[in-house]
Amino acid sequence: MANIVSRVVDGTIPRRIVGREMELRVFRELSNYIKSRIGTEVIIQDATNPTYDPGNRARNSLPGRPAIYIEAVKEGQ
Repeated sequence: MANIVSRVVDGTIPRRIVGREMELRVFRELSNYIKSRIGTEVIIQDATNPTYDPGNRARNSLPGRPAIYIEAVKEGQ
């Protein structure tokens, strides 16, 4: 907890954080826009129960700091 408080104080974690449900809703609503900008499929997952988390980033996530993976997939996969 002390680590999180110090990150809020130094600005690493924003002081105002939207709720998890709001954050998920925003990413889901913007997923088509993100897809159009990066040209690939976009999958939004809740960090509390991810089905795919190769770097265990969900476990180490912090409030207001979403983990974003951009992964190249070879043709035919």
